[in-house]
Amino acid sequence: MNAIINKTDTRYINGELYCCVESYGNRRVMENVTDENDKISATEFEIIKMPKQQVRELIYSQNGMKCEKVGKSYNMTGGKFNEHRLDVSVTDQDRLLAHWKGYLEANGVEYTGFKFDKMVDLKAAISKEYQRAVKAVRDCGYKFTRGEPSLIMMKDGDRHYDPIYYTGPLTKKFIDSVIAEYPDMDELCYDNGIDGAETFLDMHEYSNYDPSVDYATVTIYQK
Repeated sequence: MNAIINKTDTRYINGELYCCVESYGNRRVMENVTDENDKISATEFEIIKMPKQQVRELIYSQNGMKCEKVGKSYNMTGGKFNEHRLDVSVTDQDRLLAHWKGYLEANGVEYTGFKFDKMVDLKAAISKEYQRAVKAVRDCGYKFTRGEPSLIMMKDGDRHYDPIYYTGPLTKKFIDSVIAEYPDMDELCYDNGIDGAETFLDMHEYSNYDPSVDYATVTIYQK
């Protein structure tokens, strides 16, 4: 782990002056500098509560701009103007999307409908949601889980067509083909119902499992 040198961080410990010379996580190495002629005569460790870094969750991204959930606010950044913030407690998804579209428009960019402009960000969001759903199923006491990913097409908040189940990696080409085939839908989502079973044989041999104990769902495209 790389040390962080911060000679400006000084404080008195037991009546003597110490200076921070190294930092590892929440542990700082404080060097006694009371006697300028003998700076390394004493080294002491002091545990200091370091401020926690806020988790940043990517909600939207397009043309170098992004909307992230940071603590109790949604932050839109990357445009020509100052960032735009919304309070999470008073912002539902419809309001958030409307503001995101407005933020893009104010910066001369037309909203494409895609939640993320990079497949790596979409796949990261799907992975995170999938792991959450699997954990929720296991927290219910199931030792074995499995899923069957699909794409579902929504219109006016309801499923508009039968799900499209797929195997293999989810690609931009496949997503584009689905959007082209169903032009009247207004939302495309990744959906994965997670089954749960107590034993491997229950899941794979005896069909003694509970279907879709939890769902992993991520919006891919929204008009």
